[in-house]
Amino acid sequence: MEEGEQQVRRQIQTPATMERDGEQAVDEGEAAAPSGSTSRSTKHTSRIAIQKVTEVIAALSDYKRFLVEEIGFEGVLRIPMIQKINLKFSKFLMTKVDVKEHCIILRDGGTPITFYPEDFHKVFGIPCGQRDIHGKDVDITSEAIEFIRNSIGWTEKSDRSLSSLEVFIGKEINELSSRLEKDSFKMAFVVFVMGSLFAPCTKHDHSTIYYWGAIKDAENISLFNWCKYSFNFLLEAVCKLKLETDANITPNHLSGCHLFFQVNPSKSQLDRPNSLK
Repeated sequence: MEEGEQQVRRQIQTPATMERDGEQAVDEGEAAAPSGSTSRSTKHTSRIAIQKVTEVIAALSDYKRFLVEEIGFEGVLRIPMIQKINLKFSKFLMTKVDVKEHCIILRDGGTPITFYPEDFHKVFGIPCGQRDIHGKDVDITSEAIEFIRNSIGWTEKSDRSLSSLEVFIGKEINELSSRLEKDSFKMAFVVFVMGSLFAPCTKHDHSTIYYWGAIKDAENISLFNWCKYSFNFLLEAVCKLKLETDANITPNHLSGCHLFFQVNPSKSQLDRPNSLK
């Protein structure tokens, strides 16, 4: 294996490993892309807000953490604080992705580094349930959408902001809270982490409602395959990046949870779910 490829492989590690080794991902302006990258000296942006996620998690009470565990997102509670993400490195890895084969090939003839939807569980600990978020059982009425909006504090029709969800998640919830209050917290938490990390919208401080059919019943949230949804969202972002590159358009904005590509699932401290072993 060439030295350049070895260096890149050494950088692909879990956030847990980074925390243990005292390392941090660096900002794209502080480090050059790995050897062989086609990245240009442009300012890259990303809607991933992992620092916001970890700050919100750090402020959760024990009971709120229990509610998060009930919906199968307990792995998110263990994501360490990462101050910065090397966006040049993310872009480099995204350009090396073979979308059809689900692998990263760092150089011609190099050994493919494969990845699968369930690896999102190994890395981030989100549910890999049997139900498809785009399946037949996730149809949702306009009345249900309006109910969810009101339940998570989006009382204005134009409001889809993640910052307002931070405020809502911070409200007091305990064992004596009503069933509606507990379910509303669960729905708000999922919308927040999906919009901030796993399926970030291209619009700043904004979230989509495309997966709301999977949160309309809080008891069933863990039954859906959030790994597959996040995985496909990321591959769509890769395709967009490649199309822009092929068209000689300098892509400045990275979409999807590209942090996933900087992590080696085999080193993750999160367990693979029994159904996927």
